Amino acid sequence: MLSIAVVGTSSPSAASVVDAMIQAGMDVTIGSVFPYADARRFPKAHIQHCNVFDADSVALLLEGRQAVYVEGVMQHGQKESDHLMEREGLRTLLAIGHVVGIERICYRAPLMIDDVSDGHKTWWVHAVQRQAVDTVCNGRIPYTVYRTSSFMEDIAMTCMWGRRALVAGRGARKHWFIALADYARQVVRSLVVESTLNTTYPIQGAEGFTLEQAFEVWQRVRPGHAPRLQSVPLPLLHAAALFYPRLRSSIKEAAAMSGYSERFQAERTWRDLGRPRISLEQFFAQWKGALPHDGTSS
Repeated sequence: MLSIAVVGTSSPSAASVVDAMIQAGMDVTIGSVFPYADARRFPKAHIQHCNVFDADSVALLLEGRQAVYVEGVMQHGQKESDHLMEREGLRTLLAIGHVVGIERICYRAPLMIDDVSDGHKTWWVHAVQRQAVDTVCNGRIPYTVYRTSSFMEDIAMTCMWGRRALVAGRGARKHWFIALADYARQVVRSLVVESTLNTTYPIQGAEGFTLEQAFEVWQRVRPGHAPRLQSVPLPLLHAAALFYPRLRSSIKEAAAMSGYSERFQAERTWRDLGRPRISLEQFFAQWKGALPHDGTSS
């Protein structure tokens, strides 16, 4: 039985991966700053208190594990000068993991952090994430890195205002959306195949859609239930962020996604880890309005 530690489970993607690991019979231990809350979220996993900035607690988490899966977590209000999980925390995990004999580190980062197109000003969060990928790939622990496109759940959870879905900018560029369940299956597959070591996998769905096209699919599959798409100019959103600071990171992320020119590059991923099974039509047909462990799912 594969014994794996997981760090950074607050995101829906990490929660889906944990569920898939457990269903596959893996022994999962979650490193958590809030162990009591995570024990309720993940009743079939082991929960262990861990602060990624504390070497001793990291050592206790990783001791005896074969692999560690990491998703960076950027907290609201954090600044580039702060201690960050994806920088100082990741360095601690890599250093301690090497000492205790971790055989593989798995790390997820977005595809769009590599956007260096003309006129594009890199958001500092994406610069940190890009450096994190480099740190993992240049470390002393064998790695598997997953570079993910947007998830189908991202569309479904777009900011809602009544019967409208508000999106930043025009959203005219295509993205190869993938369902969380398909991503989680690919992660589990990668953990049982030795040839996936020291490999970076682009994670993408089977077909590219603009946001407008994706909402058209939703409206076709679920007429009467799908919201109407409404584009909000980015300058207006930036102005709103002056009064609502909590919007700032979401607006930065939305602006980056709106401007990112994604291309399909997942041929090897599908060959090694399996082709995604869930189409956008199937996803919207079964969407219940809940994410794994978001407080509304069972």
